[in-house]
Amino acid sequence: MQGNKKLNLLPLSVKNKYINKYLLYAAILVCGICILAVLVQYFSMAFLQYDIKKIGRANTEYNEEKARIELLQIAIDEHKTFLQDYENGGFPLSRFMHDVLLHKPDSVSIISIDSQDRLMEIVETAETPADDTEDQPEEENVSEITPTPSDNSDLSGEEIIIRGHGKNSEDISKFIYQISRLSYIASADITAIEQHLLNNEDESIFEINLIGGVVD
Repeated sequence: MQGNKKLNLLPLSVKNKYINKYLLYAAILVCGICILAVLVQYFSMAFLQYDIKKIGRANTEYNEEKARIELLQIAIDEHKTFLQDYENGGFPLSRFMHDVLLHKPDSVSIISIDSQDRLMEIVETAETPADDTEDQPEEENVSEITPTPSDNSDLSGEEIIIRGHGKNSEDISKFIYQISRLSYIASADITAIEQHLLNNEDESIFEINLIGGVVD
């Protein structure tokens, strides 16, 4: 028994038309897949470059922060050693620093605390005046805490200079009086007090000379 045969009786031109149509669809599909693959690759490379830059920035920031921490640790260790040397020498330096800030009124700002050899330089607040900048003391431009020990001799019997400024002369007088009454301060004298313009306001800039002693 013979099977039924299906005959394609379409004209050749029609067959070619369908074949070309399917080939066009196939070509469009292949091109679409290629374009999609290229886009995926492009975005993958873009995200990869972004991640690389992000990691690079994070690594740079980490190294900078690590370097800052190491410098701070070195400064802290040096300052601890510096304070301990003076504590062992007789003059209670750390207690003196604490008492200065304890007795200082809010209206008074400390510019610096120095010995004759500039053994220390501690700045609490310092503002650059808006006008008459040439008339201002050099210490007013200092804005960081920068201990710079240069000598390890005891401050007992040595001169200690406190520089600062304030709006209220009465508060400045009280501050000087409180400092002069500390048991380990041999004497305290005001060596300079001047009126200057800071932030468009009149303030008194003062300098106190102390003679260091020892704890009773």
